[in-house]
Amino acid sequence: MKSSLRTVFPILIAAFGLTLSCALGDPLDPAGFGSVYTDVKANYNCRTGDSGCIAPDGGKALGSKVGTACHTSYVNIISSGDKSLKAAAAAGGINDVHSVDYSVTSVLGSIYINDCIIVSGE
Repeated sequence: MKSSLRTVFPILIAAFGLTLSCALGDPLDPAGFGSVYTDVKANYNCRTGDSGCIAPDGGKALGSKVGTACHTSYVNIISSGDKSLKAAAAAGGINDVHSVDYSVTSVLGSIYINDCIIVSGE
């Protein structure tokens, strides 16, 4: 029994680590993602290799209006919300979208996730 446990335990630890790393999101996302707690905001256009970030020296201009649309998930079992660009633009009264940001708050990986898009424009 001891030799069986010595074999099974490392395999379970490795499987847990691989599963957790798959659940942590995009490794190229500059905002990052924590396995215990996450509370980040970033621009959708500012991922690695993309151009179009908001910048004072010729980047995309921010609009004077802002709208937000969110999606909430509990334990990846219950999930609700309209996180569409259309819903965010309507919430801010925006007809011309200039930029799209996002925010993510999560607790213990996928126990609780609140994922929003933040649209600015005119």
